[in-house]
Amino acid sequence: MEIELSEDLQHYKESIAMGLNAKQLIYSILSIGAGAGTVLLLYDKIGITASCYVATPIVAPLALTGFYNYNGLTFWQHMKKIIKFSFFNRPLVFYNRAIEEMKTEYLLEEKNKVKETKKNRKRNKKKE
Repeated sequence: MEIELSEDLQHYKESIAMGLNAKQLIYSILSIGAGAGTVLLLYDKIGITASCYVATPIVAPLALTGFYNYNGLTFWQHMKKIIKFSFFNRPLVFYNRAIEEMKTEYLLEEKNKVKETKKNRKRNKKKE
């Protein structure tokens, strides 16, 4: 039995108010409240411009928590991944036996060349 759904139903999102779902509505109210509170508390002390600059790092994470979604990850999940891959990722190590063998052969050749040059110097000193 096949049941065909309209494409509109597949992309349906429940909205609470003004086209926002519950999570977005809650975090938008929190971010507006935190921003307004910060600006009102600091307005008399440092001025409107500086208080807006102070409020921005408080408001941005709250707003992004409600609205940001990247490849199915929330804002905080995405930031954890970025921090993990930036600072705690182990480097990939390439190991090739052929290269190691070439290095040892090269080092042996260099040692032999140094020995030969020393022998040649000794011979030249003896001839003189």
